[in-house]
Amino acid sequence: IKELGVTGVYFVNSNFNNSYKFADELCSMLIKARLNLLWCDCANFRELDEALLRKMKLAGAVKLTFGFETGSSRLLRFIRKGITKELIEKHLRSSNALGIWNSIELIAGLPHETGADIQETRDFLKRISALTDSYSLSRFRLYSASPFARTPARFGIRLRGRKTGDDNSLLSAAVMRHMTSDFDEIGGPSWPAKVKQIYASERSLNEALYEQKCL
Repeated sequence: IKELGVTGVYFVNSNFNNSYKFADELCSMLIKARLNLLWCDCANFRELDEALLRKMKLAGAVKLTFGFETGSSRLLRFIRKGITKELIEKHLRSSNALGIWNSIELIAGLPHETGADIQETRDFLKRISALTDSYSLSRFRLYSASPFARTPARFGIRLRGRKTGDDNSLLSAAVMRHMTSDFDEIGGPSWPAKVKQIYASERSLNEALYEQKCL
């Protein structure tokens, strides 16, 4: 692709660094080959440190998209994200200092999200606003292949059944992965009320982003 005149690559991965070792070795190869390609990809905060960020920058990284979903410490623990707000801020600060464009992904209406969680997320977005260049905000959807759907009781939810495709035997595995389910929160709102909560969360977080001129 370099011989064809390509100067940049937009990788479509779940994460560039799902494996620290793989990401480190790939960066070494890109640097050694002197391709001088600029690239963007998704990245996770868990398999990351300042040394790898510096190496990714040398290998051509110009934009990284991080999905941490929520700024609520309680919900980060509840969804088993494996990171803390302190770690998120630390890595965003390091990436920003290297001149990498930081993009973050948020989810509105996670299971058992409360008004206090939404406010904590809003406060955190304000705290990291100087370290973050762009945002995407999605409503929570319960995908069939997600941990939420595979082990619903672990996340305090009860499935109501899939919204589409009653005869699952006729559906490909790829389609099944992207099917969504309605659900009730155990000890919380049933699905109709949860839908309203998801939309309210989205409106509140959108408002916070607009206040910071982030959208």
